[in-house]
Amino acid sequence: MSKNHINIKSGLFKSKAQTLNFLENKLTKAVVPKLFIIKCSNLFNETKFEIIKLVYNNFKNKPIIVRSSSEQEDKIENSGAGEFISIKLDFSWNKEQLENAIFKIINCYKDKLGKENVYKQEILIQELVEDVVFSGVIFTRELNFGAPYVVVNYDDITGSTSSVTSGVGEHANKNLFIHRSHIKALRSERFIKLMQVVKELELICKNSELDIEFAVDKQTTVFILQVRPITTKISWPSDLDTRISNELAGIHYI
Repeated sequence: MSKNHINIKSGLFKSKAQTLNFLENKLTKAVVPKLFIIKCSNLFNETKFEIIKLVYNNFKNKPIIVRSSSEQEDKIENSGAGEFISIKLDFSWNKEQLENAIFKIINCYKDKLGKENVYKQEILIQELVEDVVFSGVIFTRELNFGAPYVVVNYDDITGSTSSVTSGVGEHANKNLFIHRSHIKALRSERFIKLMQVVKELELICKNSELDIEFAVDKQTTVFILQVRPITTKISWPSDLDTRISNELAGIHYI
């Protein structure tokens, strides 16, 4: 049995798991943490025990995160951000703890989507990124108006991969705005590396309006944790790029 318990078509933004699976072997500037995708319908028959065993054999003695991957998340028209749960298990986890985590997510699906829709969902198992020194979220356009800035919300203090997305903690609110036409002006090596990853993701996804979750470890490896379309695009004014460029061109430096 392969690592993926669902037939995944080549394509993006069908679910969190499918997008990461699509990107896994295409990225050269970043890494998708090792993953295993479970189709929820396979958890209600005799294959459940085989799946638990496969996950255990693939990830034992490694910290993991059990993540939701619903058809209601990461879609072009709706991100579904924060609707579902993820559960971290430290390196000492066992099969019973794994099964409990999986069924907590299934129960969340039941509550949010209805019992009849649980079978259509996925669950994503990933190796947890360790020794994180820098993490956050990148929007390749400003969210409210679509202004031509790459916006990096980041935490380089706590070592958490979720402080920015959860909004919890005093170190979860650092922001950097980078004009898309002036990325080459960056001097910070870590942000230069991040922008190289952004460029590659935009090319692979054929989309320049992305919401990207990332983490960077002590070896400066960039890990991609999630990629989805920015869903606020529908409300953006169409001529904003030109207006901002004209305003910037009129600025005189002393």
